[in-house]
Amino acid sequence: MHQLPWADIDTVLLDMDGTLLDLHFDNHFWLEHLPQRYAELHGISRAAADAELLPLFRAHAGTLPWYCTDFWSRELKLSVRELKREVAHLIALRPDADTFLKALRAAGKRVALITNAHRDSLSLKLERVELAPYFDRLISSHDYGFPKEDQQFWFALQQEFPFDPARTLFIDDSQLAMLEAQMRETGYLQAGQMVGAFQLLNSYDMLWSRMVSEYLLGERGKMIDLMAWNADATRMPALMHAQYLRRLFLNNDLAGGRYPVRGKPVVMADVRTPIFCVATYTDHVAPWRSVYKLHYMTPAELTFVLTKGGHNAGIVSEPGRKNRYYQILKREVGGQYLSHEDWLQQAPREEGSWWPTWSNWLKERSSGPAVTPPTLGSKDYPVLMDAPGEYVLEK
Repeated sequence: MHQLPWADIDTVLLDMDGTLLDLHFDNHFWLEHLPQRYAELHGISRAAADAELLPLFRAHAGTLPWYCTDFWSRELKLSVRELKREVAHLIALRPDADTFLKALRAAGKRVALITNAHRDSLSLKLERVELAPYFDRLISSHDYGFPKEDQQFWFALQQEFPFDPARTLFIDDSQLAMLEAQMRETGYLQAGQMVGAFQLLNSYDMLWSRMVSEYLLGERGKMIDLMAWNADATRMPALMHAQYLRRLFLNNDLAGGRYPVRGKPVVMADVRTPIFCVATYTDHVAPWRSVYKLHYMTPAELTFVLTKGGHNAGIVSEPGRKNRYYQILKREVGGQYLSHEDWLQQAPREEGSWWPTWSNWLKERSSGPAVTPPTLGSKDYPVLMDAPGEYVLEK
């Protein structure tokens, strides 16, 4: 893994929301609390409030007014400052953020907080979370009249808080912000962009080893069905991709009991349904040791399977493929927790595909006999041809 040259870094600039603080407070406020209170204060339905607010949010997203409590108070004719106080208990640090800040202080680095948040929002968050002692300066982009994304912000910052760019580290969630800005323009993330987004999660070793063999040594791998399917990238709707990257990956909202479904958070500890969970040895998107943490998130019966392969090949592993194996172990309801190291030692190894085991697991927990799946197509919409279709043959 690439190591930062800490000895050559004397200044660290840190974003606040999404970097040091998780976004549960902000997401809940803008998506749930504000629309609900707006509806109540103006005597309209929640659906009508959403219809009025969403176009306004889209029009100002990414601009300096988007972060300004005074702007929204005037626009919506209510006190955004007071409404934020009603849910201020949701403000929280991201895991290990305080440990990182303490380490920066101990190392003697100059540290500044750089945020687009309005001073009112910044003050509220500093009341709930003790951040100020870790920083030499707390800077809001509203002080300069330009958001961080504007070059003039950095010119103004350099005058007030001089720093050498070659010896400065800036950490924020701008990669996701950039993707979200692109998706706002089109409504979806293009296939090529989606590939690039998931490469953010990928190991450079995986990319480099393939580059060496294919492009430097000229040993291009033979095309197989799974490689062809994987290369056939599909556009993903903007909201779906943003949920994946920001809420599930960056904020880890599902694990934290903050991921909402129909306005209510999903709490894994409430799940009592038996779970069949599959992870793969070399998954770069969902590393199996992270997936394994499901064991201490829910007390439900949990059958955990660890199979050979990566993010795609480990899952698309139908019976008959050579050199396939997996490990499997069931934890009963309320069973004792095993560390992932102990699990590796105790889970028996099975040869072949894990699919038949999954099929049997489903049969054991299903009521009534299995039924034949309905045929595809109908009188009005006949089947055109077998998947994947003729377009894959087009040049």
